[in-house]
Amino acid sequence: AWQHGRKVAFAGRSMNSSAEIAEDLGYIEIPEGLLIHPGEMKNFAPEKVCVLISGTQGEPMSALSRAAVDNHKHAKIEKGDTVMLSSRIIPGNEKAIYRMIDHLFRREAHVIYDDGSYPPIHVSGHASQEELKLIINLVKPRYFIPPRSSRRRTVSKTYSRKKAWVPLITIAGASVARSPARRMESAVSTAIPCPSRHRRHPGARG
Repeated sequence: AWQHGRKVAFAGRSMNSSAEIAEDLGYIEIPEGLLIHPGEMKNFAPEKVCVLISGTQGEPMSALSRAAVDNHKHAKIEKGDTVMLSSRIIPGNEKAIYRMIDHLFRREAHVIYDDGSYPPIHVSGHASQEELKLIINLVKPRYFIPPRSSRRRTVSKTYSRKKAWVPLITIAGASVARSPARRMESAVSTAIPCPSRHRRHPGARG
């Protein structure tokens, strides 16, 4: 955007938070004068603005979903605009995402998304198996609990866990918290350690 003479605006709470954290940690350097407030977008020609907006999973109250139905205070999708969804479709979100994309098409926008017709435009922020093995070997946890995982992903993580000698725990309907300790122990006692043909970790139960 900077090289092509465009101003950049962040729209959406999570987008603003992520950008602020990334800048504080030194992951991005924002040139002086590049950023504008979303309310200033109307003062620039469309071809002079790049908007980074949150909501690629079709969340109903997200900035992009609201802009898609012309219900956002600042972000407006107009004919000829290009909307690029740098994301993958999370299972379960298909209806919401495609509904939002349909609204974008109704606004005559050019929409680029993960439909197989474009080169990959999204890089996953999730750890690979090798990265999971590395962090397990560095931290040496007593238990390995994969959060928000489908069974397919849990099994994939199991292979990483087996190579690192850490008992896998899958929680069915139970909550796990770091504190108080009693709650964690209660959840662990009802958890299911994944059976392994390898040697057991000294802290394993069951």
